[in-house]
Amino acid sequence: MWVGVPIIHDIFPRLYIFGIVGLLIVGPISIYAGLYHIKRTGAYSAEASVLTESNPNVHKAIPGKEPEVFLPLMVLTAKGLAKVM
Repeated sequence: MWVGVPIIHDIFPRLYIFGIVGLLIVGPISIYAGLYHIKRTGAYSAEASVLTESNPNVHKAIPGKEPEVFLPLMVLTAKGLAKVM
């Protein structure tokens, strides 16, 4: 498989080792690059500061499953924990 590139064959004798190393390196790099890109845009920082100043306890629900499923579930969980405590 790696016949044309003997240096790579010496480092990665099996393809699954290459895949694991690739995932361990590429995954975190992609996450940090995305975070850097989001935080670098001015719109994100302006919106975050305005929302935090207006009410720091508000969670902005994304349309879809979140307001219909997750938020009611969180409320029920909080009520259940309040009863236990």
